[in-house]
Amino acid sequence: MTKKKGAEEEEEIANEDVEELFVEALRKISNTFKEYAAISGQHVNCGKSYIFGGAMYASRLNILVALANFNIGSNPLNYLGVLLLKDKPKKVFLQPITDKVIIKLAMRKGSLLSFAGRVELVKSYIQGMLSHSMVIYAWPLSLIRDLERAIKRFLWSGDTSKQKVVTVG
Repeated sequence: MTKKKGAEEEEEIANEDVEELFVEALRKISNTFKEYAAISGQHVNCGKSYIFGGAMYASRLNILVALANFNIGSNPLNYLGVLLLKDKPKKVFLQPITDKVIIKLAMRKGSLLSFAGRVELVKSYIQGMLSHSMVIYAWPLSLIRDLERAIKRFLWSGDTSKQKVVTVG
């Protein structure tokens, strides 16, 4: 029993030492940022800065956040307009893009445009918005179908919510 108790005390002391080293390293990093700001006039914007702890212990992450005055980030991260994901994107991550495209179509007065005008609008504007995202990610089929449905409705009726029966005559 005493060996086990002694090993636990040693581990606790080692953890405290690691915490002290960690805090000291963070203070040095913080001081480096302050020195850089004093020399260059460029300051770190803490409101836009995030810390991603990953597998870091919550206690260490809280210390880091308190010392650096940054926010705690979570995935998925949006960087330069691109979602940074480690796996295939889920529908919930790409749904805002789909909604944005459908809203843009709905805001247009499609009924005032000719069919050719609506085709040109979709080709130039809407597909341009989507091509970048679709090249980067493998989109879920359900979202692609939703987009196609809204685009088809817009093309034929001028409205994303109304379905028009096309007559051939």
